[in-house]
Amino acid sequence: NHDGGFAEVLRRALTDTHPPAYYYLIYPWTQAFGDTSETTTRLLSAIFAVAALPVFFFGMRGSFSLPARAFALALAAGPKAFYDNAQIARSYGLCLLIAAVLLALALALHRRIARNEPLSPGMMAGLWAVSAFGAFTHFYMLLVAGGVHLFLLLGARTWRDRIIVVVSGLGIVGL
Repeated sequence: NHDGGFAEVLRRALTDTHPPAYYYLIYPWTQAFGDTSETTTRLLSAIFAVAALPVFFFGMRGSFSLPARAFALALAAGPKAFYDNAQIARSYGLCLLIAAVLLALALALHRRIARNEPLSPGMMAGLWAVSAFGAFTHFYMLLVAGGVHLFLLLGARTWRDRIIVVVSGLGIVGL
């Protein structure tokens, strides 16, 4: 219950160990419902976590077979850890969605590299934006973004692509 608006949300977020992006999403969510009940706050996380599943499944299309994607989806959604993180009123459900989007972008960019096509500026901008948003959602998302950038850097075949990936990664760390 943040009667002080977004300024109070930020003030309270600064006392937490997590970055503030999730709090800026859940505040208008609770305002729209008019309450901060357990159901309302947990629902947003559940929606993000459930949305991560089709993003994860379809994001691997073009890189993995249908049986491989279905198996990966079962492994991702099956464990109790997924259920627990999906319903906690914290940033974990959103982080699952961000990680799925980063995976989809990384695989799409990697397919371009494999076809000897230059990295798409639009896709790289999207990767940078999602990585930066993730870093402001949870600090571990910065590690995920770093891993994605390292994956792309190791696969890059031209100096141009390597420079683009390095500049993108350094831009996220700098931000």
